[in-house]
Amino acid sequence: MSILDHLSRGRLRLGIGRGLARRELEAFRGTMDESRERFDEASAMIMRALRTGFMEGDGPFYRQPRTEIRPRPARAFDGRVYAVASSDDSVVSAARLDARMVMFADRPWPIRMLADFCVCTPSLDGAEATARRYMGKFVESNFYHYELLSDFELATSFRFGGTPFDLAESGLRLYAKEVMPVVRSWR
Repeated sequence: MSILDHLSRGRLRLGIGRGLARRELEAFRGTMDESRERFDEASAMIMRALRTGFMEGDGPFYRQPRTEIRPRPARAFDGRVYAVASSDDSVVSAARLDARMVMFADRPWPIRMLADFCVCTPSLDGAEATARRYMGKFVESNFYHYELLSDFELATSFRFGGTPFDLAESGLRLYAKEVMPVVRSWR
């Protein structure tokens, strides 16, 4: 991080998150059961190192003798750290790190800052096609990454946030007719 920040002349934005896929932890011989504790320990070490110029730790997961970061950080990272917060405990972790929270608009949150995907084009003509193409690929990649295309139980909600009954019912019927056959083909 320090080298990138030097090269970018202080424009680096550091984004961190715990991760939700088993494969993200298995690669480092960890499990989802310990992911919160590992993230909290590691992120605190990293943030402290970026403030002090020294990486060190004596926690249950990461034992790191005091080591100087080279090149030493030249600027504070205050206001330049972003933490994904998709659970209540991640919100607490982001606050402890004094990080700006990044949330996806997948549920109602009582705060105003959300991160979502955006396609911006000069006219409406290509925006929808572009969004469907690339956002769809991203969603599909998440199905594979988070192993959602193996055995799964689909729990889809059509009535939320005051959705009128007739709108929810028409969406449910269309989903059953057009979407469920595709979902069933995934098995």
